[in-house]
This record gives sequence, C-alpha cells and structure tokens, in this order.
Amino acid sequence: MQWESNNFLLLTSLYAGGSGIETRKYFSLSSIERTLIDLSVRPAYGGGARTILEIYKKAILAFTIGNIFKLLDRLSYKYSYHQSIGFYLSLSGYNNQQNLDKLREMGMNCSFYLDYKMIDPIYSDEWNIYFPKDLIADNF
Repeated sequence: MQWESNNFLLLTSLYAGGSGIETRKYFSLSSIERTLIDLSVRPAYGGGARTILEIYKKAILAFTIGNIFKLLDRLSYKYSYHQSIGFYLSLSGYNNQQNLDKLREMGMNCSFYLDYKMIDPIYSDEWNIYFPKDLIADNF
C-alpha cells in the first residue's frame, strides 16, 4: 500500500499471538524490535540485505535488546534467525559485546544465506552466515 511518498506493507501476526505489536489510538503497528526481527526473517519485505543493514544502523539507538531477546523467545523460530540479527547488529556498529555473545550462545547451528539471490556471497565465520559482499564495502 502506498500513501503519499510512503510505502506500507500489511503483515499479520497470525502465529505469533500479537507479540511485538503495539496498539495506538486508531491502529496497530509492530515495535521497532519486532520490525528488526521481521526484516531479518523476510529480507525481501525490507528491500534486501543492504537496505536492512541501513535500517539497523538507523535503529541502533532506538531499540531495546532485551525486547529482541524476549520476542525471539516468544516467537520460538525453528530456524536460527538470531544469527542474522547478530550479524546485522555487528555490522551496524552495535558494540555491546555481552549481548552479541548472548545471541551467539543461542546456537550457531545453521550455516545459511542472509538473503535470496545474492551475487558473490562471502562467509562470516563469526555468525555462520553467507552474505552479499557489498555489505562490507562501506565498513572497511
């Protein structure tokens, strides 16, 4: 859906019981933490890995990591999306090593791709994840 120069994507919380959904006077929306998780789970909804990384960078001071941990626990994904979240946080400049370690302690069981249709992916040993090479071009 588009309104003025803004694009909106309507998602439902069918299997999540409304976790991370905030109710305002006239509408409901996802919290910053839920949005960051959803972007990591479905990168195509957010415009791909590069756009998602920029969103993480802009959100770095606006989210609460404790809420991300609570939501990950409530959502109880079978797939280890916390690896993607940790990867994005690391690359975005998030510097709380204790919280990054806590994400790692959730398990690094899957070696997977950060996004679909990546060109020239490279591998992160730290997060056990393949990612587009151009994500690190601006960081080095």
